[in-house]
Amino acid sequence: MRFKSKLLVGAVATFLFVSNSAQVSQSADRTNVDPKTAMVAGLANCKNVAELDCIESVNIINSQGKSAVAKQTSQVNDSTTDSSNQVVETGESTWQYTTASGTTNIFTLTTTLTTPTFVVDGSLDQVEVKTGPEEESSEEEEKPATTTEVIESDTRYFEPKLSLSAEFSNQKLMAGEQIQVKIRTSWLAIEEAFLSGKDSEIKVSEVAGGKSITLTGSEVQIYYLEKTKNRITGQVTSIIRTLDKFEFVLLHPKQIKDNSDCYLKGFPTYATNGSSLSSIAASSNSSLGFGLSGYKLKPDNTANLGYLRVRMPLSWIQCKFPDSELPLGETIKVVVSSTDVSSDFKAGTSKFSISDGALDVSAEGFTLGKLDISISADPAEIANKKAAAEAEAKAKAEAEAKAKADEIAATANAKATAKKTTITCVKGKLTKKITQLKPKCPAGYKKK
Repeated sequence: MRFKSKLLVGAVATFLFVSNSAQVSQSADRTNVDPKTAMVAGLANCKNVAELDCIESVNIINSQGKSAVAKQTSQVNDSTTDSSNQVVETGESTWQYTTASGTTNIFTLTTTLTTPTFVVDGSLDQVEVKTGPEEESSEEEEKPATTTEVIESDTRYFEPKLSLSAEFSNQKLMAGEQIQVKIRTSWLAIEEAFLSGKDSEIKVSEVAGGKSITLTGSEVQIYYLEKTKNRITGQVTSIIRTLDKFEFVLLHPKQIKDNSDCYLKGFPTYATNGSSLSSIAASSNSSLGFGLSGYKLKPDNTANLGYLRVRMPLSWIQCKFPDSELPLGETIKVVVSSTDVSSDFKAGTSKFSISDGALDVSAEGFTLGKLDISISADPAEIANKKAAAEAEAKAKAEAEAKAKADEIAATANAKATAKKTTITCVKGKLTKKITQLKPKCPAGYKKK
C-alpha cells in the first residue's frame, strides 16, 4: 500500500521499487542528507553529538516511566537503484535491550528520509495534444483544420518525509510500554505528523544545523480482511488478519505550486487505529472535518472499536483556513458518524482541551468502518464572543479617543490661560522690554 497524505500511521506503508541493478551495496557514512539529491536515505546511529540525519537514541519506556536503553547491534541498510536510477536505502538496523525480567529483546528499526526531489510516482513527458474545431461546421463551410500541440505533462508525485517503524522479533512490548526514538535532522520541516499508538507524542527542539525530534508511542493493532480464492473450486475464503505495527511518519512540505507555509505556524498530529485518514477540510466557518476508515470486526467477530486523537495549533488552523472561526470557540463538539450506517454502530465518547495554543481533541469507543469526523464550535457561542470582542474593542477605541481629546483640550486651555510677563532689561544706556510666558534677558543684558 503506497503511503500518501491520506494514509495514516496505522496502515502498512510498503514501498516496492524495481531495481535496474542486481548489485546491492552498503551505503557510505554521511553527516547529513542532501535534500537536492533524489534518494531514500537510511539513517544509522549517530557517531557524535554534532552529526545530523541520524538516530540519536532509542529507549523503551515502561508504565512507571523508567527507561531501558536500546543498543544498535548491526546496520543492514542495503541500497539499490530504482527504475529512475534513484538511490533507495532500506534504513534497517537491529537493536536490543534488557527487559525488566532480565531477558534480551531484539527488534528491527527501519528509519528513512525521503528527499524532496525523490520521485515516488509519475513522470515528466512531452505529449502531443490534437485540437479540432469547437463545433461542427456545415458541408458548405470550410472545416477548420485540426492542430497538434506539444505540451509538457507532469504527473510526478513527490513525498518527502521521515518514516520510522519497529518490528519486535522475540516478544512484544509489555502493556503500558512504549518505544522512544530521538532523531536529528538537517533539513526536514514538519507539515503533518502521523504517530503510533493512542498516547503517542512528538517533541521538536532546535539543534546546531537542524532539529532534534523525539517520537514516543505504543504499537498500533489493525485488523483487515484478507480474501483468497481457490483456483480449483473457485471458492472465496475470507479471514480477518491482525497487524501489530509501530510506525511514525512525518511529512515534509511537498513540491507543489500552491503549497503554503502554514507549517511555519505549527503542524497537526494524528494518532488512530484506523487504517486510513483523509486530509482535514473546512466544513463550515465553525467546523473542520475529515474521514476515517478501518475494518469493523476483530478475528473473534466482535466489534473493532476505534480511537482518534488530533492536535492542531490554533495558529495553524487560522493560517490553513483563514475564514475559520473554530479557534474562537471555547466549547468544542466532536461527532463521529458512519457513512455505511449499520444497527450495531457506536459513536463512542469524545473530549477536547485548548492549551498551549493548540486544540487537542480525542474520540474513542466508536465502531470502525467508513466514518465522518466533525470538529465544531457552537456558532451562537462564537457569535456572542465576537460581539463581546467587538464591544470591547469599540469601548477601548472610544476611551482612547476621549483621552486624546481631553489631552488636546487641556493643552489648549493651558496655553489660553497662561499669563505673559514683561521684564525690563538694560545694557549700559540701552533698555529693552521682553514680554513672554517665561521672559529672559538677551545675552549681555541684565534684568532691571
